Formats: sequence, C-alpha cells, structure tokens
Amino acid sequence: MICFDLKPGCSFGFRALVLLMLAAGWAGAAMAQELPAGTAKVVVPYPPGGPLDVTARLVAQGFKDDFGRPFIIENKSGANGNLAAGAVAQAAPDGLTVIAITDTILTANPSLYPSVPFDALKNFDPISVMGSNAVVLAVHKSVPAKDIREFIELMKTRNLNFSSGGNGSPGHLAYEYFAARTKVKGTHVAYRGGVPAAQAIAANEVDAGIVSLSALQPFLQKGDVVALAVLDDKRIKAIPSVPTAAEGGIPDLIVRYYSMLLAPAGTPPALIDKFNRSLRNTFTLPRTLSVLDAQGLDPDVSSPQEARDVLKTQTKRWSDVIRISSMRLQ
Repeated sequence: MICFDLKPGCSFGFRALVLLMLAAGWAGAAMAQELPAGTAKVVVPYPPGGPLDVTARLVAQGFKDDFGRPFIIENKSGANGNLAAGAVAQAAPDGLTVIAITDTILTANPSLYPSVPFDALKNFDPISVMGSNAVVLAVHKSVPAKDIREFIELMKTRNLNFSSGGNGSPGHLAYEYFAARTKVKGTHVAYRGGVPAAQAIAANEVDAGIVSLSALQPFLQKGDVVALAVLDDKRIKAIPSVPTAAEGGIPDLIVRYYSMLLAPAGTPPALIDKFNRSLRNTFTLPRTLSVLDAQGLDPDVSSPQEARDVLKTQTKRWSDVIRISSMRLQ
C-alpha cells in the first residue's frame, strides 16, 4: 500500500525517500544562503566617518559574524550618491555587494537630475530599512531668535543664509521643504557634507541650517550653535530639551530620512532573508543601540516589502518638494 504520511503503516522505503527529499530541500536552501568566492562589501555613498558610514560598519561586523567571512566597507562618494547607487545597480546579484544608503539618493535624485544611472524600484532588491532620523533647525548663537516662531518672523525681515551638505543633499531638501511650508526663504549655501555645514553655522559663516544631530552635537555642546526645533513629531532623546516644530506652533513640519540596506535586483531571496535576519540580530545589541542613539538614528528594521513601500512613499514626497521648489541639478 502506498501511503502519503509517515505513520507506522507506511513502508520504510517511502519514508526514507521522503526524508531524503526533505533533507535535499534543506540542503538546497542552505546552499542558496552561501556566498560565492570573492570580496564581499557594503558600499556607502559617503566619505568615512559620517552617520551612515558608522552604521554600515556595525552592520558589516554583524554580517561577518553571521556569514563567517569579512565584509569590507567601500566608501564610494561622488555625484550626490548617484555614483555608488549606479555601481550597485549594475553589480552581480550574488550577495557579494549590498549598499547602505540614504533614501533621498534613490527617491529624490531621479527628480533632481535629467537622468540617473539606476531605477530605484527596478534595479534593487530592498533588504530592510535600518532606521530613520529627524533633522534639527539650528542657528548661530548670535541669531536673535529663541524658538522657531521667532526665527520665522526674523526671516521675514532679514535675508538669512542656510547651510546644507551640498546641492540636492538631504539638508538642502529639508531647507526647501521648510521654505515651502513656512512661506519664508533665505539664501541656500552648499557645503561638502553635513559636518562642514554644521561647522559653517558654528563659525558664523551662515546664520542657520537644517542638519543632523550627529553633525551638530559637538557645536551644541560648545554653545556655538543653538538648536531651535526638531523637524519631527517627537523630540530626540539625545537633546530632550529641544521642542518639535509642532510644539513651536508649526504642525506637520516633519522631515525624516531613512537609512536603508539594498542589494542588486535578482539577489536570491534566501540571501535577502539572511541579510535581513543578520541586521535584526545586530540591531538588538546594546552597543549597536548606544551608537545609533548618539547619532539620533531611530533603529527600525523592516521587512523587504516594507522597505520597498518606503521607497515608493518617499519618492512621491520628495518629487513634490522638488517640483514646488523648482530645484534642478546637472
């Protein structure tokens, strides 16, 4: 009698065959999670030392532990992130290359530039959102405004200069969104990165800027820079005394960026799953959470599909801001 379960009445031969088939399936899944020979790397589209670079190094250490081999960090800056994104979009989908990236490179750059060397939804398989962070409206200590409302009133009477980490950078997008939302506008001054943008505020080269907490923190501690508001719906734990824009009377002035981990399109699903599980493990470690907290990054590991949904939502958001502001880059 042929049986289709493993009860005692079934023949031993059939049960053995079923077990062999299951074992083969498990072995196949395990093999699918193995990486081929070659250098494994996490590409970062910024110079070393920034918040995303720091996060990527934590993630790479987790990959080393879980895959049993090192992942190097490849800092591939240039062209406002397009260089790194384009390179990973064209990389082999074998698991040897992943990218840690700020969502605006994928969600804003296609609207900012006449063309980019990637399609965010076609050329990448999202692994996860790694976290998100709000930004801070900060001014030089000499600016006569003690909160966001006073600052907006001051902007109506004086042309103030705003720094950002570069044309088309997250800080530039945040400034344009702020200007559109508050109906006041100053003069944008582009620097080469978030830290130089924060340094420019501290040195009184510019009046203000909308920058990340990690870039601002040293200058806040020295007292050269004053944080007026967090552009979010909740305060940042590292600077709990700084109110949100909503608390300052400007509701819905929310600017949040997402740090994401992606692989080239076509990467085996089993590898995507293993990367995701490794990331989840890393982000439960106290030392990881401590580093992320100091940077103002809220860890928020997601599913691959949730990460894809973030790409879609943020693309709509930033394309609207770019259209309203008429921002264009070459």
